[in-house]
Amino acid sequence: MKPAMSKTEKLDIFLALAKIFQSEKVSESNELQFAQLSESFSALKSKELKLLKERHKRFVNLSKEKQEIWQTFWLEKLKKRGQPIRLDENIHFEHISEILENEPALIQSIICENLPQEKVQEISKTLPDIVEKDTSKNKNKLPTDEISEVVRKKFLSNFIAFEDIYIPNELDELSVVQMEKFIWKLGIRETAIYCRGIKTKEALAVFLKPFDEESTMEIALKIKELTDIDPKRVYISEKIVGDVFQEMDTYWGKLNSLGIQLIAITLVSRDKNAIKYTNQK
Repeated sequence: MKPAMSKTEKLDIFLALAKIFQSEKVSESNELQFAQLSESFSALKSKELKLLKERHKRFVNLSKEKQEIWQTFWLEKLKKRGQPIRLDENIHFEHISEILENEPALIQSIICENLPQEKVQEISKTLPDIVEKDTSKNKNKLPTDEISEVVRKKFLSNFIAFEDIYIPNELDELSVVQMEKFIWKLGIRETAIYCRGIKTKEALAVFLKPFDEESTMEIALKIKELTDIDPKRVYISEKIVGDVFQEMDTYWGKLNSLGIQLIAITLVSRDKNAIKYTNQK
């Protein structure tokens, strides 16, 4: 997995942008030049500001030609952010199937030829004909490299890669399988909180009866762990669980829908790339 943009990379891009709007006076000292930029940097923490000052000093000591090369490099890198150059490994195959479903057979073939074989096999669960990838049967119709590249970029534009998230967190690091387990565990925990509001053992037994054995055991264990739950939190859970359980038919679906609901709440304050990255899992 490619790492997200580092702190120094972000500061270099910030500096490159700031230098565009700064008046050029070669005679001014490094200190004076940096002071002129101070308003742009006012939101930074002292540690970041110190690091940025060091980066600025290095920039000022470069020759004019190297300064231009440096600025061009970082501005080009900034422009390419949000334009995925690879298919992230943590995309649920159903999302890829949705994109491919309405594409012509030749486009499907071009894309599948560039996907890992295991991913193609997953996609074939929803699109059985997709495993037929032999474009050699249509040699006269084969596109040029330039057209294939356009197809590839258009396909990748539907998804987000890990490195395109501005500030990734632990949720972003979960694989598709880990995300599925995490969602289920969240549903178990929320149901256990809800159960804390059930007054009698008899009523609890009636509520848990429709669940499968594994889920019932997990919920019961979680209820034992949750000894200090605020009554207000139980009240909130009653609202969440009540709404979700009315909508879903299966209890497996209820637990997973609960988990997804809770994750959605945490995504409200995140940037659009982070939201899309979580959704595509």
